[in-house]
Amino acid sequence: MLAKKLIGTGGLVTALVLLLGINTISNNSMRGARLDLTENKLYTLTDGSKNIVRELPDPITLRFFYSEKIGNGVPQINSYATRVRELLEEYVAVSNGKLKLEVIDPEPFSEAEERAVQAGMQGAPLSRSESLYFGLEAVDTTDQQKTISFFNQEREQFLEYDISQLIYNVAHPKKRKVVVLSPLPVNGEDVDPMARMMGRAQGGDPWVIIQSLRELYDVEVIDNKVEELPAEMDALLLVHPKELSDKLLYQIDQYVLKGGKTAVFVDPHAEVDQPPSNPQNPMQSMMAPRGSDLPTLFKSWGIELVSGKVVGDRDRAIEVPTGNQARPKIVPFVVYQALTQDDVNKDETITSQLNRLQLAMPGALRKIEGGTTTVTPLLESSSESELIDVDKVRMFPDPEEMLKNFTSLKTKQILAARVSGVVKTAYPTGVEGTKDPNHLDESKEPINVFVFADVDMLTDRLWVQTQRFLGQTVRIPMAQNGDMVINTVDLLSGSDDLIAIRSRGKFNRPFERVEQIRKDAEERFSARMKELQDKLEQTEKELADLQKERGDSGSGALLLTDEQRAKIEQFQEERLKTRKELRGVELALRQDIEKLGTKMKLLNIGLMPLLVGVLAVGLGFMRSHRRRRR
Repeated sequence: MLAKKLIGTGGLVTALVLLLGINTISNNSMRGARLDLTENKLYTLTDGSKNIVRELPDPITLRFFYSEKIGNGVPQINSYATRVRELLEEYVAVSNGKLKLEVIDPEPFSEAEERAVQAGMQGAPLSRSESLYFGLEAVDTTDQQKTISFFNQEREQFLEYDISQLIYNVAHPKKRKVVVLSPLPVNGEDVDPMARMMGRAQGGDPWVIIQSLRELYDVEVIDNKVEELPAEMDALLLVHPKELSDKLLYQIDQYVLKGGKTAVFVDPHAEVDQPPSNPQNPMQSMMAPRGSDLPTLFKSWGIELVSGKVVGDRDRAIEVPTGNQARPKIVPFVVYQALTQDDVNKDETITSQLNRLQLAMPGALRKIEGGTTTVTPLLESSSESELIDVDKVRMFPDPEEMLKNFTSLKTKQILAARVSGVVKTAYPTGVEGTKDPNHLDESKEPINVFVFADVDMLTDRLWVQTQRFLGQTVRIPMAQNGDMVINTVDLLSGSDDLIAIRSRGKFNRPFERVEQIRKDAEERFSARMKELQDKLEQTEKELADLQKERGDSGSGALLLTDEQRAKIEQFQEERLKTRKELRGVELALRQDIEKLGTKMKLLNIGLMPLLVGVLAVGLGFMRSHRRRRR
């Protein structure tokens, strides 16, 4: 018996020694090793990142500043710092010696802390004497320097992109020039500097998409009143092109024919377009057209924007709050859409990795009959789509009413497209009889133009939230609209290594089966709800007509006949009954969805522990059975 105990004790000691030894060896020799089982390989360097570091023209030194001793007291930060360091080590491993990593711990009041401050690191104050440093500096042999002043965990899903962009910008300091032509305040509004300092500025900052482009490109913004395009540019973005002169349109035509890289954002109804108000006639600005189109150029390119129509989509509708304070509701707004990975072209570079885009009142693009170009859809609606008159969304559209009256066309609509092929000029005689000295009647090579039928998708509200952190502005994307635009410019200007990295952004993925069941339930009840709503409206109308007759008589209730009183009572009872039945249908819809949610919770919370318990009991029974047999 004693021998058995000694053997057992010796076995435990041996196992403990082996466990510690294996952990020590693996910690030193297998640091950073992991098995990436995520669907999009989020923890493995993309080919784009590998290409960037392998093709560096000169060696680059990465200095990772992290206050390790202070960070050990903040487990969440320490865990993230470990991930950042391991990712940096992976960059170095695949760089063929082009990258060198230095890890620096800026302890309080040390030379390392002074070095961190000089490098531009932003310390997070944890006490009066201690600041946590957690950033990265990249420096090349010519002292070109860029920094990530602090790794905000809110941007963890974009970690690889941020590091790759940092390295790329240091290696390629000369930026390509991108011209943005727009009548909208994309560049922010000019304000009095003193008013801005005092917090009284009425203007705004540049749109985040413009700020993002400026991090990679030399961006020049011009308005729609210019007569000439800049002489030198690598790409042209037309954002809401409206009221352009023929001279300017002719220049755009010739720029495209000569191989100029162009992306166009048009819109049948751009909410961001705010016409100037007229105090004498407020309705004038509210009813003013807010659309943009390039019909002359589009015709020569073999494409058209469906006039006066916006796309509604029941399957991709974004839910918005409606109703009143007493009875608030969340209703799908069919003209606001969240596109999924099923709605983007997986064979196109700029969209292949996108999985969430948000649009507002987009238009529909079509290839014109007889067009010689190839029109390749980039973004499409679902087949549960409808074309809705612009007049119905111009003034305070009612989401409930639009959903109730929705009629699906059972076909997809093109929301964005790539147009390619040899095209002829839209201005064969020039403008006013004058031609450019280098006028072309036909494109030298096949054009490659990107056309998007939504302008609002570029506005901050549809894709990004901004926060202030340690005096810095942090952008938290909620959709990949910005990624798609920068992907487009990258492709137009000839650089695509960053595209695959940027497009990997991880967003909340919906339970698709749950969403489908919810939509099926809504469709099941929607017909009955519409019937009851119509009945309620008719009853209230007839009751109002009777009440009006009573008021017009001038003698009040004394002139009402018994039949009229009976009708009023009948209508009032009918109204109460219909409202009650309508509430019952809405309640049944909620209960149907809640039952599904309860089932899912039971399966996720209860089933797995139960299976583990059954497995444990089974193993215990098997071991007990074996002992008895011995």
